[in-house]
Amino acid sequence: MRLRLFVPVVLSLFLGSCPQTPQPGGAATTTCGFSPNQTTNGLSMSCTVNGPLPNLRLDPFVSGNAPCGLNSWSVFNQQVNTPMVAIYGANGDDSPARVRVNVTLGPGTHSGTMAKDNPTDNCNTTLGPQFAINTSFAGNHVALVDKGRTPLCVFQSRLTLNTFDQTLTAGVPVNISGMTRTSIQDSLQRRIDLEVARAVNGLLSPTSLPLSNQAVSRAGRCENDFQPFTGN
Repeated sequence: MRLRLFVPVVLSLFLGSCPQTPQPGGAATTTCGFSPNQTTNGLSMSCTVNGPLPNLRLDPFVSGNAPCGLNSWSVFNQQVNTPMVAIYGANGDDSPARVRVNVTLGPGTHSGTMAKDNPTDNCNTTLGPQFAINTSFAGNHVALVDKGRTPLCVFQSRLTLNTFDQTLTAGVPVNISGMTRTSIQDSLQRRIDLEVARAVNGLLSPTSLPLSNQAVSRAGRCENDFQPFTGN
């Protein structure tokens, strides 16, 4: 019953507002790459991830990747800026089959804009006011890279944020702060997975072409074979 009541109330707030088109996010620019000339303490890299992230969609009644719907919201104009330090072969985990990469992330910032989707045009535009999202974060990331694939890809990873402070502009008509936290953390994890995949491919296959659009769209993850990392 709550769901049926929610839909007309929310739509009444936004129908009649001027539609606005969310701008898609692109690939963040980085300076990440392992130097092949390092010989002590394993290979390491220190770099910055700085730039846009792809748009995402939230729905208070749908978990995971929400489709366009009466209750869906878009998050767009996302920007991330964070330093990262990565260790190749962390914990001695480096074999012909795989390699572990440990990443220290942050302190970093994330910003974005959130607005109610317009379901009448398949969510190509938004309705009503836009709300700002601002986040500061820091934490650790673990990625396992499969060396038997072309291109090499991340088949397990985990992002653990020690700090995650997020603020939303006052006035959001539904409580979706839990969803924005989960979705933005997932976006950050995917971004770092992609950077790890790019860096490992650049180190082990320096003559290969850059990652394909398909590999980038998967965030550098192995196709149909990605799992959360549950080890230590």
